[in-house]
Amino acid sequence: MKRVQSTHRERRLGLRSAPDDEPRILVSPRWQRWLPLATIPVALGVAGLLQASKAALWRWLGRVLLGGAAVGLWGIYEALVPKLERVTLTLDGLPAAFDGLRIAHLSDFHLDEHIADRIAARAIRRVLREQPDLILFTGDFVTNSVPHARLRATIGQLHAPLGVWAVWGNHDYWFDINELRAALGEFPITVLENQHVALTRGAATLYLAGTDDLWEGHTDLDRALAGLPAEAPVILLAHEPDLATAAAQRGILLQLSGHAHGGHIALPWLGALFLPRYARQWARDLHRVGPMWLYVNRGLGGYLFRLGARAEVTLIELRCFAN
Repeated sequence: MKRVQSTHRERRLGLRSAPDDEPRILVSPRWQRWLPLATIPVALGVAGLLQASKAALWRWLGRVLLGGAAVGLWGIYEALVPKLERVTLTLDGLPAAFDGLRIAHLSDFHLDEHIADRIAARAIRRVLREQPDLILFTGDFVTNSVPHARLRATIGQLHAPLGVWAVWGNHDYWFDINELRAALGEFPITVLENQHVALTRGAATLYLAGTDDLWEGHTDLDRALAGLPAEAPVILLAHEPDLATAAAQRGILLQLSGHAHGGHIALPWLGALFLPRYARQWARDLHRVGPMWLYVNRGLGGYLFRLGARAEVTLIELRCFAN
């Protein structure tokens, strides 16, 4: 029954319907297509080594081990030390009173994994030093449990003049969404579940909407936007970036998402290696989707190894089109 409901939802939102046996995470088609070609130089190198002297063989092995260690250390660094990405976006339709609005965008804490709480705490301290006007979190607070002490040391520290707002992610549902919802009740953060709020500056209003998780929740974009004035300026929070196809048709100015962790490994030209369901089209960074901007945060949690997909926090400054 769940799969039938999901298929209907995918069609309604203009998404590709995933087969029942499709894995949660796929290796990027580009990687599948081109990675086998790497076996050619490897085979040629091995053939050359078989004809080389023992001394040359040891020198080659030493270089390989040294190079592998360097890559491994760098991959751990990219996972442990988040980068502050600064993005400036000019939005046509942004009220003049919100020109210069500074948004801190966080995503994918996975606080109960490994040392994810320390990574998140470091990122939060960096964010708070920037004194953003608004803090937005795009899902996956946890993975397998609700660590109250870790939530208190991270989520509990967040604050901003226009509030701290969030949406659920798929991992939040895979554990126990009700227990997590109850735990978050003591912290200064509001989770938007197919609803919107009005942010005001003087007489001007900017709307913030959030959808329930696309994978495991009950995403209802119509409900999230219901009752908004015609041509209202809206920022949308949605954990999975592929919702942008439907969101771009609703006149939304900006969608913020996470979910893919940047693919965890991403190389020039080949792009992201791992693509989870509903992050097949956009796995990271800034994109133009029709008239709408989409920013996909690489997140903070996940495996303790990243390469070309460094953990991140994002500071977005909004500017009016006239300026």
